[in-house]
Amino acid sequence: DARKKLLQTLAGSGHPLATVIDQKVVVDHADHSMSVTIQIEPGEIARFGPAAVEGTTGVDADYIEGFVPWKEGDIFDPRKINELRRRILGTGLFATVAIERPNQLNQEGMLPVTIRVSERKHRSIGLTGRWSTDEGFAVEGLWEHRNMFGRQERLTLTAEIGEIKQEFNGSLMKPNFLRQGQKLLASGALAHEDTPAYKGPLTRYFGGLERTITKEWNILAGIPVEFSNLSDLQGARDFFLYGLKVQGDRDTSNDRLDPSEGTRLRLSLRPYRGKGADDVVFLMSEITGTGYCAPGDGDRFIFAGRVKLGSIVGEETSALPANKRFYTGGGASIRGYSLQSVGPLGPGETPLGGRSLLEIGAEFRVKVTDTIGAAVFIEGGNVYDDEIPETPIDLQWAAGFGIRYFTAVGPVRLDFGFPLNPRKDIDDPIQFYISIGQAF
Repeated sequence: DARKKLLQTLAGSGHPLATVIDQKVVVDHADHSMSVTIQIEPGEIARFGPAAVEGTTGVDADYIEGFVPWKEGDIFDPRKINELRRRILGTGLFATVAIERPNQLNQEGMLPVTIRVSERKHRSIGLTGRWSTDEGFAVEGLWEHRNMFGRQERLTLTAEIGEIKQEFNGSLMKPNFLRQGQKLLASGALAHEDTPAYKGPLTRYFGGLERTITKEWNILAGIPVEFSNLSDLQGARDFFLYGLKVQGDRDTSNDRLDPSEGTRLRLSLRPYRGKGADDVVFLMSEITGTGYCAPGDGDRFIFAGRVKLGSIVGEETSALPANKRFYTGGGASIRGYSLQSVGPLGPGETPLGGRSLLEIGAEFRVKVTDTIGAAVFIEGGNVYDDEIPETPIDLQWAAGFGIRYFTAVGPVRLDFGFPLNPRKDIDDPIQFYISIGQAF
Protein backbone atom coordinates (compact mmCIF):
# COMPACT_ATOMS: atom_id res chain seq x y z
CA ASP A 1 0.00 0.00 0.00
CA ALA A 2 2.81 2.42 0.82
CA ARG A 3 4.49 1.68 -2.49
CA LYS A 4 1.24 2.32 -4.34
CA LYS A 5 0.71 5.61 -2.55
CA LEU A 6 4.27 6.70 -3.29
CA LEU A 7 3.78 6.08 -7.01
CA GLN A 8 0.41 7.89 -6.95
CA THR A 9 1.98 10.87 -5.16
CA LEU A 10 4.79 11.07 -7.71
CA ALA A 11 2.30 10.80 -10.60
CA GLY A 12 0.31 13.68 -9.10
CA SER A 13 3.44 15.84 -9.09
CA GLY A 14 4.33 15.23 -12.74
CA HIS A 15 6.14 11.86 -12.56
CA PRO A 16 3.63 9.30 -14.00
CA LEU A 17 6.48 7.07 -15.23
CA ALA A 18 8.06 6.51 -11.81
CA THR A 19 9.10 2.91 -11.15
CA VAL A 20 10.16 0.84 -8.15
CA ILE A 21 13.69 -0.42 -8.73
CA ASP A 22 14.27 -2.13 -5.38
CA GLN A 23 12.45 -3.08 -2.19
CA LYS A 24 14.03 -4.52 0.98
CA VAL A 25 12.21 -5.84 4.00
CA VAL A 26 14.03 -6.60 7.28
CA VAL A 27 12.21 -8.31 10.17
CA ASP A 28 13.64 -8.16 13.68
CA HIS A 29 12.12 -11.06 15.64
CA ALA A 30 13.69 -9.88 18.88
CA ASP A 31 11.64 -6.70 19.13
CA HIS A 32 8.85 -7.77 16.75
CA SER A 33 9.51 -5.01 14.25
CA MET A 34 9.87 -4.72 10.49
CA SER A 35 11.60 -2.05 8.40
CA VAL A 36 10.89 -1.52 4.72
CA THR A 37 13.12 0.29 2.26
CA ILE A 38 11.61 1.20 -1.12
CA GLN A 39 13.87 2.61 -3.83
CA ILE A 40 12.05 4.48 -6.60
CA GLU A 41 13.25 5.99 -9.85
CA PRO A 42 10.95 9.02 -10.37
CA GLY A 43 11.81 9.55 -14.02
CA GLU A 44 11.66 12.85 -15.86
CA ILE A 45 8.98 15.46 -15.37
CA ALA A 46 6.19 14.66 -17.87
CA ARG A 47 3.94 17.13 -19.61
CA PHE A 48 0.65 16.63 -21.42
CA GLY A 49 1.09 16.14 -25.15
CA PRO A 50 -1.54 16.38 -27.88
CA ALA A 51 -4.91 14.66 -27.35
CA ALA A 52 -6.44 12.53 -30.10
CA VAL A 53 -9.96 11.08 -30.27
CA GLU A 54 -10.79 7.68 -31.79
CA GLY A 55 -14.01 5.72 -32.19
CA THR A 56 -16.51 8.49 -32.92
CA THR A 57 -19.20 7.98 -35.53
CA GLY A 58 -21.87 10.62 -34.97
CA VAL A 59 -20.22 12.97 -32.47
CA ASP A 60 -17.71 15.52 -33.72
CA ALA A 61 -14.22 14.64 -32.48
CA ASP A 62 -13.33 18.28 -31.83
CA TYR A 63 -16.37 18.58 -29.55
CA ILE A 64 -14.93 15.82 -27.35
CA GLU A 65 -11.53 17.53 -27.42
CA GLY A 66 -13.25 20.59 -25.97
CA PHE A 67 -13.74 18.66 -22.70
CA VAL A 68 -9.97 18.30 -22.16
CA PRO A 69 -9.22 20.13 -18.86
CA TRP A 70 -5.54 20.84 -19.63
CA LYS A 71 -3.44 22.66 -22.17
CA GLU A 72 -0.72 21.00 -24.16
CA GLY A 73 2.51 21.46 -22.23
CA ASP A 74 0.93 21.46 -18.76
CA ILE A 75 2.58 19.22 -16.17
CA PHE A 76 0.95 15.80 -16.23
CA ASP A 77 -1.72 15.24 -13.55
CA PRO A 78 -3.74 11.96 -13.41
CA ARG A 79 -6.59 13.77 -11.65
CA LYS A 80 -7.21 15.68 -14.87
CA ILE A 81 -7.44 12.36 -16.72
CA ASN A 82 -10.20 11.28 -14.32
CA GLU A 83 -11.94 14.64 -14.74
CA LEU A 84 -11.88 14.25 -18.53
CA ARG A 85 -13.41 10.77 -18.29
CA ARG A 86 -16.14 12.10 -15.97
CA ARG A 87 -16.97 14.96 -18.35
CA ILE A 88 -17.23 12.71 -21.41
CA LEU A 89 -19.36 10.07 -19.67
CA GLY A 90 -21.56 12.89 -18.32
CA THR A 91 -22.75 13.69 -21.84
CA GLY A 92 -24.69 10.41 -21.94
CA LEU A 93 -23.53 9.87 -25.54
CA PHE A 94 -20.97 7.12 -24.91
CA ALA A 95 -21.09 3.56 -23.64
CA THR A 96 -17.36 3.35 -22.88
CA VAL A 97 -14.52 5.85 -22.51
CA ALA A 98 -10.88 4.73 -22.31
CA ILE A 99 -8.05 7.25 -21.95
CA GLU A 100 -4.62 5.85 -22.84
CA ARG A 101 -1.04 7.17 -22.69
CA PRO A 102 2.29 5.59 -23.66
CA ASN A 103 4.84 4.40 -21.11
CA GLN A 104 7.55 6.70 -22.38
CA LEU A 105 7.93 10.36 -23.27
CA ASN A 106 8.05 11.50 -26.88
CA GLN A 107 10.93 13.52 -28.28
CA GLU A 108 9.47 16.73 -26.84
CA GLY A 109 9.30 15.22 -23.35
CA MET A 110 5.52 14.94 -23.46
CA LEU A 111 2.92 12.21 -23.03
CA PRO A 112 0.32 12.23 -25.83
CA VAL A 113 -3.16 11.10 -24.81
CA THR A 114 -5.57 8.97 -26.84
CA ILE A 115 -9.29 9.11 -26.04
CA ARG A 116 -11.07 5.96 -27.26
CA VAL A 117 -14.86 6.02 -27.15
CA SER A 118 -17.80 3.90 -28.26
CA GLU A 119 -21.08 5.70 -28.80
CA ARG A 120 -24.48 4.82 -27.41
CA LYS A 121 -27.69 5.16 -29.38
CA HIS A 122 -28.66 8.81 -29.52
CA ARG A 123 -32.43 8.51 -29.99
CA SER A 124 -35.09 7.52 -27.47
CA ILE A 125 -38.84 7.14 -27.40
CA GLY A 126 -40.90 7.10 -24.23
CA LEU A 127 -44.44 6.71 -23.00
CA THR A 128 -45.81 7.64 -19.58
CA GLY A 129 -49.28 7.65 -18.10
CA ARG A 130 -51.04 8.77 -14.94
CA TRP A 131 -54.51 8.71 -13.47
CA SER A 132 -56.17 10.43 -10.54
CA THR A 133 -59.69 11.04 -9.34
CA ASP A 134 -59.38 14.83 -9.76
CA GLU A 135 -57.46 15.12 -13.07
CA GLY A 136 -58.59 11.92 -14.74
CA PHE A 137 -56.36 10.06 -17.20
CA ALA A 138 -53.40 11.47 -19.13
CA VAL A 139 -50.81 9.89 -21.40
CA GLU A 140 -47.62 11.46 -22.74
CA GLY A 141 -45.37 10.37 -25.58
CA LEU A 142 -41.75 11.46 -26.08
CA TRP A 143 -39.20 11.41 -28.89
CA GLU A 144 -35.67 12.60 -28.18
CA HIS A 145 -32.45 13.01 -30.14
CA ARG A 146 -29.43 13.71 -27.93
CA ASN A 147 -26.93 14.47 -30.71
CA MET A 148 -28.93 16.37 -33.29
CA PHE A 149 -26.07 18.19 -35.02
CA GLY A 150 -23.08 16.21 -33.78
CA ARG A 151 -22.27 18.27 -30.68
CA GLN A 152 -24.68 16.90 -28.03
CA GLU A 153 -27.61 19.11 -29.06
CA ARG A 154 -30.78 17.62 -27.58
CA LEU A 155 -34.09 17.93 -29.42
CA THR A 156 -37.11 16.75 -27.44
CA LEU A 157 -40.66 16.48 -28.76
CA THR A 158 -43.51 15.60 -26.39
CA ALA A 159 -47.23 15.24 -26.85
CA GLU A 160 -49.64 15.01 -23.91
CA ILE A 161 -53.28 14.02 -24.19
CA GLY A 162 -55.35 14.19 -21.03
CA GLU A 163 -58.71 15.24 -19.68
CA ILE A 164 -57.22 18.44 -18.23
CA LYS A 165 -54.56 19.34 -20.80
CA GLN A 166 -53.63 18.63 -24.39
CA GLU A 167 -50.19 19.91 -25.37
CA PHE A 168 -47.51 19.56 -28.01
CA ASN A 169 -44.07 20.77 -26.91
CA GLY A 170 -40.72 21.05 -28.64
CA SER A 171 -37.44 22.03 -26.98
CA LEU A 172 -33.82 22.33 -28.06
CA MET A 173 -30.81 22.39 -25.73
CA LYS A 174 -27.29 23.21 -26.94
CA PRO A 175 -24.66 22.48 -24.26
CA ASN A 176 -21.39 24.32 -23.72
CA PHE A 177 -22.71 27.34 -25.59
CA LEU A 178 -19.96 30.00 -25.74
CA ARG A 179 -18.33 28.46 -22.64
CA GLN A 180 -18.12 25.16 -20.74
CA GLY A 181 -21.08 24.52 -18.43
CA GLN A 182 -23.45 26.93 -20.19
CA LYS A 183 -26.54 25.77 -22.12
CA LEU A 184 -28.62 27.53 -24.74
CA LEU A 185 -32.32 26.73 -24.31
CA ALA A 186 -35.23 27.25 -26.70
CA SER A 187 -38.75 25.84 -26.51
CA GLY A 188 -42.26 26.31 -27.80
CA ALA A 189 -45.61 24.77 -26.94
CA LEU A 190 -49.17 24.69 -28.24
CA ALA A 191 -51.69 23.74 -25.57
CA HIS A 192 -55.33 23.65 -24.61
CA GLU A 193 -56.14 23.49 -20.90
CA ASP A 194 -59.50 22.73 -19.29
CA THR A 195 -59.02 23.07 -15.54
CA PRO A 196 -61.64 23.76 -12.85
CA ALA A 197 -60.50 27.44 -12.83
CA TYR A 198 -60.17 28.23 -16.55
CA LYS A 199 -60.07 26.74 -20.03
CA GLY A 200 -58.85 27.68 -23.46
CA PRO A 201 -55.87 27.64 -25.83
CA LEU A 202 -52.44 29.12 -25.20
CA THR A 203 -49.08 29.30 -26.95
CA ARG A 204 -45.76 29.59 -25.08
CA TYR A 205 -42.21 30.34 -26.19
CA PHE A 206 -38.98 30.56 -24.22
CA GLY A 207 -35.36 31.33 -25.00
CA GLY A 208 -32.55 31.63 -22.49
CA LEU A 209 -29.31 30.43 -20.95
CA GLU A 210 -28.61 28.00 -18.12
CA ARG A 211 -25.23 27.99 -16.42
CA THR A 212 -23.65 25.64 -13.91
CA ILE A 213 -22.11 27.85 -11.24
CA THR A 214 -20.89 25.14 -8.88
CA LYS A 215 -21.50 21.43 -8.50
CA GLU A 216 -24.68 22.27 -6.57
CA TRP A 217 -25.92 25.54 -8.12
CA ASN A 218 -27.51 26.17 -11.52
CA ILE A 219 -28.72 29.57 -12.71
CA LEU A 220 -31.26 30.06 -15.51
CA ALA A 221 -32.26 33.32 -17.20
CA GLY A 222 -34.41 33.83 -20.25
CA ILE A 223 -37.34 35.52 -21.93
CA PRO A 224 -40.81 33.90 -21.86
CA VAL A 225 -43.52 34.95 -24.32
CA GLU A 226 -47.13 33.77 -24.11
CA PHE A 227 -50.36 34.22 -26.03
CA SER A 228 -53.59 32.98 -24.43
CA ASN A 229 -57.35 33.10 -24.80
CA LEU A 230 -58.66 31.71 -21.52
CA SER A 231 -62.20 31.69 -20.16
CA ASP A 232 -62.93 31.97 -16.44
CA LEU A 233 -65.70 33.51 -14.35
CA GLN A 234 -64.82 36.87 -15.92
CA GLY A 235 -65.43 35.52 -19.42
CA ALA A 236 -63.01 34.93 -22.28
CA ARG A 237 -59.98 37.25 -22.34
CA ASP A 238 -56.99 37.53 -24.68
CA PHE A 239 -53.56 38.15 -23.18
CA PHE A 240 -50.15 38.75 -24.70
CA LEU A 241 -47.37 38.50 -22.11
CA TYR A 242 -43.61 38.82 -22.23
CA GLY A 243 -41.09 39.08 -19.45
CA LEU A 244 -37.96 37.75 -17.81
CA LYS A 245 -37.45 34.48 -15.96
CA VAL A 246 -34.58 34.24 -13.47
CA GLN A 247 -34.23 30.99 -11.54
CA GLY A 248 -31.65 29.53 -9.21
CA ASP A 249 -31.53 25.84 -8.28
CA ARG A 250 -29.43 24.27 -5.55
CA ASP A 251 -29.51 20.45 -5.47
CA THR A 252 -27.56 18.26 -3.06
CA SER A 253 -29.92 15.26 -3.27
CA ASN A 254 -28.51 11.88 -4.24
CA ASP A 255 -31.17 10.82 -6.76
CA ARG A 256 -33.44 12.70 -9.16
CA LEU A 257 -36.54 10.49 -8.89
CA ASP A 258 -36.10 8.80 -5.51
CA PRO A 259 -33.81 10.81 -3.19
CA SER A 260 -32.91 9.57 0.28
CA GLU A 261 -30.66 12.39 1.47
CA GLY A 262 -29.78 15.98 0.67
CA THR A 263 -31.80 19.11 -0.03
CA ARG A 264 -33.23 21.01 -2.98
CA LEU A 265 -33.91 24.74 -3.17
CA ARG A 266 -35.48 26.70 -6.03
CA LEU A 267 -35.72 30.50 -6.16
CA SER A 268 -37.71 32.01 -9.03
CA LEU A 269 -38.46 35.59 -10.11
CA ARG A 270 -40.64 36.29 -13.16
CA PRO A 271 -41.54 39.89 -13.99
CA TYR A 272 -44.19 40.12 -16.72
CA ARG A 273 -45.53 42.90 -18.86
CA GLY A 274 -48.39 42.49 -21.28
CA LYS A 275 -51.67 43.51 -22.68
CA GLY A 276 -55.19 42.20 -22.26
CA ALA A 277 -58.23 44.41 -22.00
CA ASP A 278 -55.78 46.69 -20.16
CA ASP A 279 -52.02 46.78 -19.75
CA VAL A 280 -50.71 44.55 -16.95
CA VAL A 281 -47.38 44.60 -15.10
CA PHE A 282 -46.68 42.14 -12.29
CA LEU A 283 -43.91 40.19 -10.57
CA MET A 284 -44.22 36.52 -9.62
CA SER A 285 -41.82 35.15 -7.01
CA GLU A 286 -41.60 31.60 -5.65
CA ILE A 287 -39.42 29.75 -3.16
CA THR A 288 -39.56 25.96 -2.91
CA GLY A 289 -37.46 23.89 -0.54
CA THR A 290 -37.36 20.13 0.00
CA GLY A 291 -35.22 17.98 2.28
CA TYR A 292 -34.52 14.26 2.68
CA CYS A 293 -32.84 12.20 5.38
CA ALA A 294 -32.41 8.49 6.02
CA PRO A 295 -31.88 7.76 9.73
CA GLY A 296 -29.72 4.76 10.47
CA ASP A 297 -27.77 2.71 7.95
CA GLY A 298 -28.98 2.46 4.37
CA ASP A 299 -32.08 4.06 2.92
CA ARG A 300 -34.83 1.77 4.18
CA PHE A 301 -36.47 4.59 6.16
CA ILE A 302 -36.67 8.08 4.66
CA PHE A 303 -38.12 11.32 5.99
CA ALA A 304 -39.00 13.94 3.35
CA GLY A 305 -40.30 17.48 3.83
CA ARG A 306 -41.40 20.32 1.54
CA VAL A 307 -42.23 24.03 1.85
CA LYS A 308 -43.39 26.37 -0.92
CA LEU A 309 -44.11 30.12 -0.79
CA GLY A 310 -45.36 32.30 -3.61
CA SER A 311 -46.28 35.94 -4.10
CA ILE A 312 -47.50 38.18 -6.94
CA VAL A 313 -47.24 41.96 -6.72
CA GLY A 314 -48.30 44.68 -9.15
CA GLU A 315 -51.90 43.82 -10.06
CA GLU A 316 -55.12 42.77 -8.38
CA THR A 317 -56.10 39.12 -8.71
CA SER A 318 -58.95 39.89 -11.11
CA ALA A 319 -56.59 41.68 -13.53
CA LEU A 320 -54.17 38.76 -13.78
CA PRO A 321 -54.42 36.15 -16.53
CA ALA A 322 -56.17 33.12 -15.06
CA ASN A 323 -53.19 30.78 -15.62
CA LYS A 324 -50.74 33.12 -13.87
CA ARG A 325 -52.55 33.12 -10.52
CA PHE A 326 -51.64 30.72 -7.75
CA TYR A 327 -53.71 27.58 -7.16
CA THR A 328 -53.25 24.61 -4.88
CA GLY A 329 -54.84 21.24 -4.30
CA GLY A 330 -54.18 18.01 -6.17
CA GLY A 331 -51.54 15.33 -6.56
CA ALA A 332 -48.65 17.79 -6.97
CA SER A 333 -49.52 20.00 -3.98
CA ILE A 334 -52.08 18.84 -1.37
CA ARG A 335 -53.09 15.24 -1.93
CA GLY A 336 -56.61 14.73 -0.62
CA TYR A 337 -58.14 17.80 -2.28
CA SER A 338 -59.15 18.03 -5.92
CA LEU A 339 -57.18 20.05 -8.45
CA GLN A 340 -57.08 23.83 -7.72
CA SER A 341 -59.88 23.51 -5.16
CA VAL A 342 -58.05 24.97 -2.13
CA GLY A 343 -58.33 28.75 -1.85
CA PRO A 344 -60.92 31.37 -2.79
CA LEU A 345 -63.95 29.95 -4.60
CA GLY A 346 -66.58 31.68 -6.72
CA PRO A 347 -70.06 30.67 -7.93
CA GLY A 348 -70.39 26.95 -8.50
CA GLU A 349 -67.27 26.36 -6.34
CA THR A 350 -65.11 27.60 -9.23
CA PRO A 351 -61.50 28.31 -8.10
CA LEU A 352 -60.59 31.99 -8.33
CA GLY A 353 -56.88 31.68 -7.63
CA GLY A 354 -54.89 34.23 -5.71
CA ARG A 355 -51.77 36.36 -5.38
CA SER A 356 -50.01 34.37 -2.67
CA LEU A 357 -49.49 30.73 -1.80
CA LEU A 358 -48.32 28.61 1.12
CA GLU A 359 -47.80 24.84 1.00
CA ILE A 360 -46.12 22.53 3.51
CA GLY A 361 -45.84 18.77 3.64
CA ALA A 362 -44.03 15.83 5.17
CA GLU A 363 -43.77 12.18 4.16
CA PHE A 364 -42.32 9.06 5.81
CA ARG A 365 -41.20 6.40 3.31
CA VAL A 366 -40.33 2.76 4.01
CA LYS A 367 -38.75 0.20 1.71
CA VAL A 368 -40.38 -3.13 2.56
CA THR A 369 -38.40 -5.06 -0.07
CA ASP A 370 -36.09 -4.10 -2.94
CA THR A 371 -39.14 -3.48 -5.16
CA ILE A 372 -42.00 -2.63 -2.77
CA GLY A 373 -42.34 0.38 -0.50
CA ALA A 374 -44.93 2.28 1.49
CA ALA A 375 -45.46 5.90 2.59
CA VAL A 376 -47.60 7.98 4.90
CA PHE A 377 -47.92 11.74 4.47
CA ILE A 378 -49.52 14.92 5.76
CA GLU A 379 -49.85 18.10 3.68
CA GLY A 380 -51.44 21.49 4.07
CA GLY A 381 -51.76 24.77 2.22
CA ASN A 382 -53.87 27.64 1.04
CA VAL A 383 -54.11 30.41 -1.55
CA TYR A 384 -54.82 34.01 -0.59
CA ASP A 385 -56.04 37.10 -2.39
CA ASP A 386 -53.41 39.23 -0.62
CA GLU A 387 -49.85 39.63 -1.92
CA ILE A 388 -48.35 37.94 1.17
CA PRO A 389 -49.52 34.58 2.59
CA GLU A 390 -51.41 34.83 5.87
CA THR A 391 -50.42 33.00 9.05
CA PRO A 392 -50.30 29.22 8.60
CA ILE A 393 -53.24 28.59 10.93
CA ASP A 394 -55.77 28.91 8.11
CA LEU A 395 -54.68 25.89 6.06
CA GLN A 396 -56.56 23.02 4.51
CA TRP A 397 -54.94 19.82 5.76
CA ALA A 398 -54.89 16.33 4.27
CA ALA A 399 -53.23 13.05 5.18
CA GLY A 400 -52.91 9.70 3.52
CA PHE A 401 -50.85 6.68 2.62
CA GLY A 402 -49.38 5.14 -0.48
CA ILE A 403 -47.64 2.19 -2.07
CA ARG A 404 -44.45 2.37 -4.14
CA TYR A 405 -43.20 -0.09 -6.75
CA PHE A 406 -39.52 0.57 -7.49
CA THR A 407 -38.39 0.18 -11.10
CA ALA A 408 -35.14 0.93 -12.92
CA VAL A 409 -36.49 4.35 -13.97
CA GLY A 410 -37.95 5.33 -10.61
CA PRO A 411 -40.86 4.42 -8.35
CA VAL A 412 -44.43 3.95 -9.56
CA ARG A 413 -46.59 5.76 -7.02
CA LEU A 414 -50.10 4.87 -5.79
CA ASP A 415 -51.49 7.33 -3.21
CA PHE A 416 -54.75 7.74 -1.26
CA GLY A 417 -55.38 11.19 0.25
CA PHE A 418 -58.04 12.21 2.79
CA PRO A 419 -58.96 15.81 3.78
CA LEU A 420 -58.61 16.36 7.52
CA ASN A 421 -60.72 19.52 7.73
CA PRO A 422 -63.02 19.21 4.70
CA ARG A 423 -65.34 22.03 3.75
CA LYS A 424 -69.00 21.09 3.82
CA ASP A 425 -70.45 20.16 0.41
CA ILE A 426 -67.13 21.01 -1.30
CA ASP A 427 -64.50 18.36 -0.63
CA ASP A 428 -64.75 14.67 -1.47
CA PRO A 429 -63.83 12.18 1.28
CA ILE A 430 -60.94 10.64 -0.72
CA GLN A 431 -58.67 11.30 -3.68
CA PHE A 432 -56.67 8.67 -5.56
CA TYR A 433 -53.44 9.13 -7.59
CA ILE A 434 -51.26 6.92 -9.84
CA SER A 435 -48.03 8.43 -11.19
CA ILE A 436 -44.28 7.91 -11.68
CA GLY A 437 -41.70 9.34 -9.28
CA GLN A 438 -42.04 10.44 -5.69
CA ALA A 439 -44.51 13.22 -4.88
CA PHE A 440 -41.55 15.53 -4.10
